[in-house]
Amino acid sequence: MKNISIQVAIDEEKLNALTLYLGKKGLLLSSEINEKIESLYSVHVPKPVQEFIEARNISQVMPKTLIKKEPNKPTNH
Repeated sequence: MKNISIQVAIDEEKLNALTLYLGKKGLLLSSEINEKIESLYSVHVPKPVQEFIEARNISQVMPKTLIKKEPNKPTNH
């Protein structure tokens, strides 16, 4: 699955305070945001769509079936 980056506008002082207090708890802002996004996804995207996306992602990760090549036949000259 390909990840993309998003931008969010936030007041600088609020961001600094949030980063500070998350850090005091040993938490990272990026991890917390990722958890919230996953939560939003699971609540708002219908289960059949989630299952379809998961199945498609699994099939893209699985290695392609190797095609067996016939061994080279010696040529008689």
